Amino acid sequence: MGFDTTPNSGASPFLSQKGDGQDESFVWQLKLTERGRMVLELKDIQEVVRQAALLNKHPAILMTLEGLPQNLPDEWVAVPSDLFKELIR
Repeated sequence: MGFDTTPNSGASPFLSQKGDGQDESFVWQLKLTERGRMVLELKDIQEVVRQAALLNKHPAILMTLEGLPQNLPDEWVAVPSDLFKELIR
């Protein structure tokens, strides 16, 4: 994905450095797993929504699942369903 990552983003007091990554439209929460499953917690969703709202951007979660068979995509994106519907129109 093409965005700038923000080290230690959750601890930053600066609005411009919120989220694990940002581009012109989205604040990204990045999740990585090597275990074959991923837990997405409510607090993760709440935080990316809060951070995106502060910057007048859309919230998104990029999930990278390592160790999958090669015929399966290893990166997945989660966005609110109303935004997804708008994007696919």
